[in-house]
Amino acid sequence: MPNHVFHSRQTNSALGKVLQNQPCLPKLAPTCRRVLRQKFCLIKLLRLVKVKTKPMQPSTVSQCACPIRAALYCRLSKDDERAGESVSIETQKMILAEFCHAHHFNIYDIYCDDGFSGLNFNRPGFRKMLHDIDAGSIDVVITKDLSRLGRDYIMTGYYTDVYFPKKHVRYIAVNDDIDTKKDSNDIAPFKNILNDMYAHDISKKIKSAKRQRALKGLYISSQAPYGYKPNPENHNALVVDEDAAKHVRQIFQMAEHGMSITDIANTMTKRRILCPAAYKTINGDARFARYCRNADEHQWKKETVRKMLRDRMYCGDMVNHKHEVISYKTKERVAVPESQYIIVSGTHEAIISESQFFRVQQQLQKRALSPRYRLEDPIKGYLFCAECGGKLSVAVKNKNTNPRLIMRCMQHYAKPELCAHPHAAPFDYISQEANRQVKEYLLSIPSEKWQAEVCNTEGIRQRQMDLDIERQRLKKRLASIDAAQQRKDTSYQFQLLELEKKEHQLQLEVQDMVQSLLQRVENMQSIPYAIAQALIAKIEVGYRGQFEENIVPITVRFRNLQEQRSDHSYHPFASCREDVSLIMLVQSIPDTK
Repeated sequence: MPNHVFHSRQTNSALGKVLQNQPCLPKLAPTCRRVLRQKFCLIKLLRLVKVKTKPMQPSTVSQCACPIRAALYCRLSKDDERAGESVSIETQKMILAEFCHAHHFNIYDIYCDDGFSGLNFNRPGFRKMLHDIDAGSIDVVITKDLSRLGRDYIMTGYYTDVYFPKKHVRYIAVNDDIDTKKDSNDIAPFKNILNDMYAHDISKKIKSAKRQRALKGLYISSQAPYGYKPNPENHNALVVDEDAAKHVRQIFQMAEHGMSITDIANTMTKRRILCPAAYKTINGDARFARYCRNADEHQWKKETVRKMLRDRMYCGDMVNHKHEVISYKTKERVAVPESQYIIVSGTHEAIISESQFFRVQQQLQKRALSPRYRLEDPIKGYLFCAECGGKLSVAVKNKNTNPRLIMRCMQHYAKPELCAHPHAAPFDYISQEANRQVKEYLLSIPSEKWQAEVCNTEGIRQRQMDLDIERQRLKKRLASIDAAQQRKDTSYQFQLLELEKKEHQLQLEVQDMVQSLLQRVENMQSIPYAIAQALIAKIEVGYRGQFEENIVPITVRFRNLQEQRSDHSYHPFASCREDVSLIMLVQSIPDTK
């Protein structure tokens, strides 16, 4: 029972009534069930009789020459606002400030993240607080409750159980009665899981609502296609933007008459027509300003033209579900196959006719690369020019004799002032070199991280928990009997020896599993899609002779490599993206046996 003191006999009688009327709890372990029952009874009792507890006695440390420096952390997401929770930033500040005043803590700083999800730990206020913790400026971190720190139970548990203790920082969740200085924090893991389940439930509901709106043909995207704008009277519908629509019609006419996508983009650039990003920025959409900051606002790209020519929205059909989020714990989106698009015909005014749209598709099909030369490889979309940063295009060399796929930068031929050197290399060579660098990266990960990944698997984790419980039970039993009885009854010592053998055997199994994973990495012949998506930011291709004669340098840039290696960002998945484990990545490698 938490160390609260009640001031009346009515309080004790009310507690007895609550315990008698307590509904059945889930069939958890006896200790967990007892902790949950006590927590539930306390909360319900306070609501019933409204009895205030005595405030905690001021810490003796705070009265010393070195007062406790407290970091107050507040967070509010958009989901919390929709749910109607009374967790506004100002309310949190008030609660935390009163708590510090009552316990004589000195407020070092207040860190706020307004509008950030609890699943995202890359928040500016949170990162600033971690920086101050690393500098040794903070003694205690205080939040209103655990969900303010985060809703990802793995990461939240990491910070409360690993990072804060490692930095000698105390953590307090006021409303949840959690204090890492005390031993009565058994409820914390369950609260973390419930907070995570809440975020998962909200995500499912939002996805379901969006899908229903998409099936009805409503406009649910965050931005309208070039040539359209949201209807001022109904934001779920689109209306034609005539200033941009006339340029859309010109683009389709040029494509219908046989012009290539590159020629169409160059023609629009020569006519000094604002590109879509610049046009939307001038019309008040600040989200596109970053695309025009260091670029010519009249420069059209062939990727933009190609995307417009393949978009059925211009026929008057609403097209949704082009992308989807991989996991509710990340905002990263992946493209969805066209067969899974949600298309509803005749939802808005068409800019071009349906017959013209299909004639243009036939023209594009004629110019498409022959299927025998089509490149389908996970790293294709990650190849960029090391000089101008443009994406590399596929070309075929020696088509009639010995065809070979070449990746090259077309910017060198279109605009040599931006890309002065011919960046090109055979795709086979690029693939082999990238595969070598990815293997080196995976094999350079310390063995401790591989072991942590294996120990985090469900089977190993459960066996370790069972062994820990058994060890605690035996130690408790040994502590309850005197030394003479221990010498007389050696069965407990024998059980401890057996337990140590089981733990040693489990460690050997973990090491064998790690070696098996590393061997699989060693045998990797090509980069699978899962590894490319999780680890690779881009692959830069240089030009022949850039550093060595007759060699084209290939450089693999990994995702957030420096941030992942920082101390406070480590967690079991820190060697790759936050939502993917090393074991999942290695298992995606085809078995060569």
